[in-house]
Formats: sequence, structure tokens, C-alpha cells
Amino acid sequence: ALWVHESMRIFHDRLNDDPDRKQFIEIVARKLETKFDTSWETVFIEEHVRPIFGRFLGEPDYGDMKGGDDDEDSEQNVFSIQKYQNLTLDMKGLKEKLLERLDACNDDPGAAK
Repeated sequence: ALWVHESMRIFHDRLNDDPDRKQFIEIVARKLETKFDTSWETVFIEEHVRPIFGRFLGEPDYGDMKGGDDDEDSEQNVFSIQKYQNLTLDMKGLKEKLLERLDACNDDPGAAK
């Protein structure tokens, strides 16, 4: 699923007309079947769903973190160890988190990092 997301961001987002975007999705769907032995509907539940992945909804896995608490890059380290999640499956949670961050930014522009 992450492969589809990356392909969509690298190629699909740069296509500028609907027929090309539709053809790209058809190509990716065929590749899912021939190379990954799965289907678009199996991975994303519905045919019209577009994949969204991110690393900001879940909690980081501190067990994978290298370095100590005094590490000056600890905030970046926490972000870098968060696992990518398929956010497509929780659009409501994604919307809530984005609105929460937007509210925080509107309340205090320096707070949203």
C-alpha cells in the first residue's frame, strides 16, 4: 500500500488531466495484481479511494530510538522513528487531527511544529 501512495505522490500528482490520472490508476491496479498478488479493493477497501499515508497520527516507538534524552535532535529523532500508517482507513481520525493542529496554529502560530 505504501508503494501505491509513493507512486501516486511521485507520478499521479503531476498528471494534469483526468484521462491520464485514470489510466495511471488502472496501471497501478494491474501492477498490484501482477507483482503484489493483491488488488486495489483489497488494499484500499473501495475502488475510488486514494491512498494517504503519514507518520503523525500514531505514537512513536521509543524502543527503536537511538541516543539519549539529552540528544539535541531528540524531537527530530522521535519523528523519524514513527511508523508510516495507512491513514486512508481512518479518514475521520485524520480530519480530527488536522483540525486540531489547525486550531493550535490559529491560536498560537509558533505552537504548530
